[in-house]
Amino acid sequence: HAYERHCGNCHALPDPKQHTPEEWPQVIQRMLRSMPVMKYSPPDEVELKAIEDYLLTGIAGRHPSIESAEPISAPAESEPSKSAERDGSLIDSSSVLALGPFILLVLIGMWRWFFNRTRKEQ
Repeated sequence: HAYERHCGNCHALPDPKQHTPEEWPQVIQRMLRSMPVMKYSPPDEVELKAIEDYLLTGIAGRHPSIESAEPISAPAESEPSKSAERDGSLIDSSSVLALGPFILLVLIGMWRWFFNRTRKEQ
């Protein structure tokens, strides 16, 4: 659950077999360094240990609770995110922030179109 809550909040959950046991600690450290930049609080020590254990034991496939657990599925696009459900809004604030650069580019494009059009009319 810690893996889903902390890692799945920002991106799709990677398959534990995607990296070797030697690579996962580096990947985890990189993600921990990215969390403050993304304005996301890192997991506490207990949750971090649970995530590490899951990723390392998930590689070998020997951990009984992992083998018996149901697979985690991504929510359907029409469903609001868990953080949006918590505060009662339908739009997740991180989604709005991700749209900022797109909206800026749209506004710049509209501005250029408008001034090119008025220049042609003169």
